[in-house]
Amino acid sequence: MGPKLIPLAFPESPKDRVWGRFSFTMLNAGEKENIIPGVAKARFDMRLIPEEDKASAIEELKNFLEEMKKRTGVDAELTILGEGGNYCTDLDHWIVKDFLRVAKSVYGTELYVAAELGGNDGRYTSAKGIPTITFGPIRKDTSFHGVDEFVYLRDLELLRETLVRFIARG
Repeated sequence: MGPKLIPLAFPESPKDRVWGRFSFTMLNAGEKENIIPGVAKARFDMRLIPEEDKASAIEELKNFLEEMKKRTGVDAELTILGEGGNYCTDLDHWIVKDFLRVAKSVYGTELYVAAELGGNDGRYTSAKGIPTITFGPIRKDTSFHGVDEFVYLRDLELLRETLVRFIARG
C-alpha cells in the first residue's frame, strides 16, 4: 500500500483537488516590430501531481510537440533542462503527525493540509527516502511567485517558532 495521497488544493484554489501545471515562464522572440522573428524561444515549468509518473508525462509532452510540429509545419525542438520529481509523504507517518501537533501548539489551531506543486526543494530529500514536509509563510495576499511577492514578519516569527519547537521536541 502506497502513501495516502493529499488530494486537496490550497483553500480558495480554483479547483478542490491539486492539479498538474504547465506554465510558460519566459518567452523570447523578435528584435523589432513589424519583422517576423526567425527564432522564438519559450521556457516553461511543468509540475506533476504526486501520483503522476514523470517518465509518462515527459513522453506525453514529447508526443504532443511532435503532433503540433506536423500540424503547423513549425520546426521546433524540446530540450529538457531540469527534471525534478514529485513526492508525497504519508499523512500517517509519525513525522507528519508530530509536525502537525507542534504547529498546532504554535498557531493555536489545526492547520490545513494540502498538496503543493514544486515550490520547494523537497524533491531532493524525498528522492533520498527522507520523509518531507512543505511548510512556509504563504498567505493568499502575499503574491506568491508573483509581482511584489512578500511575507509578513509575524508569519516568519511563527515559522521560526514552529521549526525550533519541532527540532527541539526530541
